[in-house]
Amino acid sequence: MESKKIESIFIDYLNKENTNYALLISGKWGSGKTYLWKNILEKKANEKEFKSIYISLNGISDTREIEGILLSKVLPFSDKLENEFIKNSLKFLRNGVNTIGNIFGGGTQLADLTRGIDLNLDLSSIVLCFDDLERCQMPLKEVLGLINDYTEHKNLKVIICADEAEIKKKEYNKIKEKVIGRVLKYTANYNELFESYISNSSDKEFSEFLNKKKNIIISFFEKHDIQNLRTFGFYLENLSLLYKYYIEENETEVNRMLFFTAIISNELKRGKLNVSNLNDKKGIDDFMRFISLSDLNTNVNGFLGIHSAQTKAKEKKKKSYNEKFTDKYLSNQNDKDKYLFSEAIYEFVLSGYLDTDKLKNEIDSRNGKAKDSEEIEAYNNFTGYNFRILENNELDAYISKVLMFSEQGKYNMYSYQTIFNNLSYQIKIGSLEIEEKELITRLKKGLDIAKNTSDIDVRQISHIRHFKNSEDYNEIEKRILELHNEKSENEKKSKANQIFEVISKDLVEVDDFFNEVLNSENTLFEFVDSNNFFNELIQLRNKNLLVFSNALFDTYKKQFFEFPEKALPFFKRLHELITIHLRNNVIRNPKKVILEELLIRIDEIIKRFDEAIARKR
Repeated sequence: MESKKIESIFIDYLNKENTNYALLISGKWGSGKTYLWKNILEKKANEKEFKSIYISLNGISDTREIEGILLSKVLPFSDKLENEFIKNSLKFLRNGVNTIGNIFGGGTQLADLTRGIDLNLDLSSIVLCFDDLERCQMPLKEVLGLINDYTEHKNLKVIICADEAEIKKKEYNKIKEKVIGRVLKYTANYNELFESYISNSSDKEFSEFLNKKKNIIISFFEKHDIQNLRTFGFYLENLSLLYKYYIEENETEVNRMLFFTAIISNELKRGKLNVSNLNDKKGIDDFMRFISLSDLNTNVNGFLGIHSAQTKAKEKKKKSYNEKFTDKYLSNQNDKDKYLFSEAIYEFVLSGYLDTDKLKNEIDSRNGKAKDSEEIEAYNNFTGYNFRILENNELDAYISKVLMFSEQGKYNMYSYQTIFNNLSYQIKIGSLEIEEKELITRLKKGLDIAKNTSDIDVRQISHIRHFKNSEDYNEIEKRILELHNEKSENEKKSKANQIFEVISKDLVEVDDFFNEVLNSENTLFEFVDSNNFFNELIQLRNKNLLVFSNALFDTYKKQFFEFPEKALPFFKRLHELITIHLRNNVIRNPKKVILEELLIRIDEIIKRFDEAIARKR
């Protein structure tokens, strides 16, 4: 329902005398219910000469807390009282005064507190707004009973703001009809917030920029049904710092920035990304992950260092984060064309720090203003078929530079496969007059340097593993694999230590952790001590134990495992420890049921691992 319609219903409600019910404004968390009250409805109430009182129920656990807040706001003299008096009065009320009868009934305790002060409460001119009903810590029956007392017996005007879908239905439905006269469904109104933001902005240039891009911005949030206006406001705040660097850029570049910033802003607010993902970007920085093979019109020659894929049957498995990301934001070709990962914007949205030099360099590099480093320029001009357009002396220069920079470890370690392929080709056609053995020696020297500055890239290493048998690896590919495995194992050892922390957190999404850490090698549990893990496991709350069991089952129910023999000992020992624990201890349900189900699931994992090992023999 639009805010204008809610406003009209609210005014009619105020105009009615002796109402005995409340109005409920229902909408998703962050959809703007509080904004609607404070910026529209409260103003209308004041115009009608009503005194408006706002109370958030979030975290409140006792009706006396509500009454204490009301006392401080409803007494006509309260703003003149000393802070210490108010403090002591509220403490007195919360320690047992029958405030329901005293605040509005003029009982003896309140009279004692206000002796000598003329007290004249006109309740007919009060509108109460209770926000965050679904987050109230006290029983629903009590808080709605209190509200019913206000509306039915004292005829107060009451507005309730809540996400009705989040309220426990069984208890709520029994009380709802008596207390709530009408439910007003509210959805986020981006146009209103947009106009409000612009009208309050002192940056006129930014306001003009937003007005030009209004339709593009709002359509993104509507398309993805993002009902959280806080996310919308956060996005606009991000744009207020970014836009000035794009003023002189073309429309395509600006729209890509708007699109990418909106995506990362939403993912941060959804809790899918956080500051810990500054280094681990979950694959969303790799554009090739968003292009299926069917999108490509031609196969790229292996000479270029990129091999044409062989179709391989894929069993159904739970989608990884970047697959879900693709489905959500890049489901069609137009969105894929708009998507352009920006390291500077990504870091800014997640951390709040904008590296302006990095952003400027990114923009300049895309519009041709920036100059590549000498080693990248040499690499780009020399590799692949690019060398054919070079003059003889240019080719000689680039070969010399690439070989020199390679030996110095200037390139990413995975690039050395492509470099080796290209330089070997130049040896064969007579453009590089050294032996292949010397080339290998010099490239290995550079690899041992490059490994220290290269991040693990599973996609890159999968090219080697996928398109060649191990006996066909050349010396450089073998060394890249060795370095990759060394770095990967060190990283997984570090990640393995995190699993104890991960499974003990409330409502943690362990499956996301598994999908993030367990790539096709499935070797995380090789580095986890089964005895320590078991001791942590049996101490978990039932909720966390169940989350872990479900995530483990979902992750390992796929059919293909690269190195099952590495993780198998962990699961066998864990199975043994849980079995002994169940046999030797009296365990009550539901923990007993969860552990027995976990045993069945570990049995299935062991069976799958055994079958995978047998197939490899």
